Amino acid sequence: MRLGGREYPLVGPDIRDPRLHVALVVVSLQVLGQTVLHFDISIAQILIGVVTCALMEFGITAWRHQVIAWPSSALLTGNGVAFVLRVPGTQHGDWWSVRGGWIFAAVGVVSLLSKYLIRVGGRPLFNPSNFGLLLGFLVLGSRRADPLDFWWVRPGVALTLALTVIVVGGLFLAWRVSMFGVVASFWLAYAAALSVLAARGHCITARWHVGPVCDQYFWTVLVTSPEVLVFMFFMITDPKTVPRGRKARIAYGAAIGLVFVMLAAPQRTEFATKVALLGSLALVCAARPLLERLSPIPGSDTDRLAIWFGFDRPASRSPSRRRRVQRVATAVVIATAYSAIVVGAGASARTSNVTSASGLAPTGCTNRGAASVAPARPTVRAQPLPAVRVTNAINVATSISTQSAKKIVRDVIDDLAIGADAIEHHRPELAGDVARSPWRDSLISTICATAGPLIVSTYHFDNATVTATKRATGQRSPEIDVTLQGERRETTLTRSAHPRQMFAHTTPFRNTFVVSQRGGYWLICGYRADPRTASCVTAT
Repeated sequence: MRLGGREYPLVGPDIRDPRLHVALVVVSLQVLGQTVLHFDISIAQILIGVVTCALMEFGITAWRHQVIAWPSSALLTGNGVAFVLRVPGTQHGDWWSVRGGWIFAAVGVVSLLSKYLIRVGGRPLFNPSNFGLLLGFLVLGSRRADPLDFWWVRPGVALTLALTVIVVGGLFLAWRVSMFGVVASFWLAYAAALSVLAARGHCITARWHVGPVCDQYFWTVLVTSPEVLVFMFFMITDPKTVPRGRKARIAYGAAIGLVFVMLAAPQRTEFATKVALLGSLALVCAARPLLERLSPIPGSDTDRLAIWFGFDRPASRSPSRRRRVQRVATAVVIATAYSAIVVGAGASARTSNVTSASGLAPTGCTNRGAASVAPARPTVRAQPLPAVRVTNAINVATSISTQSAKKIVRDVIDDLAIGADAIEHHRPELAGDVARSPWRDSLISTICATAGPLIVSTYHFDNATVTATKRATGQRSPEIDVTLQGERRETTLTRSAHPRQMFAHTTPFRNTFVVSQRGGYWLICGYRADPRTASCVTAT
């Protein structure tokens, strides 16, 4: 191709290039994400990440080598960035949203530049997409950027398709690039170390699970996580950043798994745990030159695994029984010391330390900073329970049973009735029994107002729908939404010691309340339609 008076050779894609196979897997997962997996990412955001990396590599290659080449590596880097990166607030179905487009572009630029600027021995030191994503999450935090969830969807056809694509594609890639040792050593070390952490009651909060994820369930989710499988098959096996030599590669994979669990031990949120996963690869990549120096020469007789484990060597050179016992004892001491470090580091994230935050104490009107003692929550059965329906979201792991949904609806109806009584009889101490911030603050303001008439709302509901909804931002548990439909009667009273009715009117009512649990009851946080009171301030 002739450009600007110069001729440039054209280099197209090679069907035998393993990077094309990885790209095919990632693109297949992106298609599933946009259709049946309900990923919170738009097509426009994906294109921004991919095109940014492709254009940069296209320009750098043309400038440095005077060649116009198909940017296989850059397309893979951009796809990797777009697959893992999420911008909070983006909803599934917003196909062409460019929300946070600059974040996708910036992470893509950093990822690609790291491949050219941070090199040791003529090779990139870090996996490009891993380096860019890690730096992006550390700098931006969970409010602006969030990794893909560990847990994707409920078991079913969609998850089966995704796991089939990941495992079949991953095993084929590992065979093509001779990375079975890296994959196996990572998974075995990671699963074993994680079992130590889970056995000690480790917990994290996650947007897809109501309440903390703890113990055996924590281990199961992470060991079988599709995101971890993608990391294992397609990120740590990058041939340009993996050390040379069989023994070095096995040590490399095991080190990533062990470092990850050590970094994850003190973390209490899914965001921090996912950053620990990316950070483990970056740290081990940084130590790769040292690992290669300490390992046998690649391809030499001493680099064979059979010799490493004491097989396939002359009897005269086989380790003595005493030497084998010493090696086993050393391995036991190292494993015990590592387990102790993991258990100690994870003390802050054990079950007993991950508790639900309590609501704010009830207050009086004269001094809202001082708590007053509220009586026991009144028992209200103002109306029969309406028809209750449950909709369990595909991207939330916690299923709400019909019995639990009826309990939630009954408590919310009681909350509204007790709140109306608190307004009518000027009882701010009841606010803490029916509401949590921010709706609690609004309720107290209404009770404590001194001007204008009193407006007391009572309700009659015909049907109710309960569902768990992932939060748009942050790492807190899902919110429970209760949609109530029926009639609302608004009664206007005089504001006096003995309120007198002025007038009343009835209108159709339909609204969605955000609720959370405290003290065995479900309390109202606000209205989903009102951005000022749409989310619970405290964790559920």
